[in-house]
Amino acid sequence: MLSSPILIVEDDHISQLVLRTYLTRSGFTNLHFATNADEALLVLAEHPVALLLLDVFIDGSVNGLDLAEMVKEKYGTPIIFTTANSDRITYEKAQKVGPADFITKPYDIEEVTQIIVRILGEIKGGEVK
Repeated sequence: MLSSPILIVEDDHISQLVLRTYLTRSGFTNLHFATNADEALLVLAEHPVALLLLDVFIDGSVNGLDLAEMVKEKYGTPIIFTTANSDRITYEKAQKVGPADFITKPYDIEEVTQIIVRILGEIKGGEVK
């Protein structure tokens, strides 16, 4: 399960470094990273992933919510949204995409790890499509 491919789309380099460092230390061995939608779509075209960890507000012409809709439609990949904006409007917009979970920043890396492990377990069990 820890070798399942995960794509992390995070435009903040410090947040990306934190996730890379702690998830690697937690035993995840197949991590891919992108900083915007264009990079994420290139990664997805080359490397099918089991899970997408996606910042709601990424830089670029396509935001995280729009990218999530594209990914769900084309790949059906489960998505965990991340955001520093935990307001109700952001949460409601994100919920319309049907994420597997929603994590607010700053990251509680133990919580992030537990959520990823839970969702990967559900995927392996056939519960998350």
